[in-house]
Amino acid sequence: MTEAISQAKKMKDTEQLHLFVTSTNEPAKKLCAQLGFILFSTEKRALKLDHQQYIDVDQMVLFLS
Repeated sequence: MTEAISQAKKMKDTEQLHLFVTSTNEPAKKLCAQLGFILFSTEKRALKLDHQQYIDVDQMVLFLS
């Protein structure tokens, strides 16, 4: 991820990066936060598994400038 962020910073007009992570994936959310991403939205019931179980998805952003 650090390489992807580094490459994005080199792109002239790229101002921010967005990512999506399941709300229950605490290790991934922690890693993203350590890299500077902040939570800006949660989409309730964004994913449906096994025709019964729904999972929320957190949307995170990293501002590059």
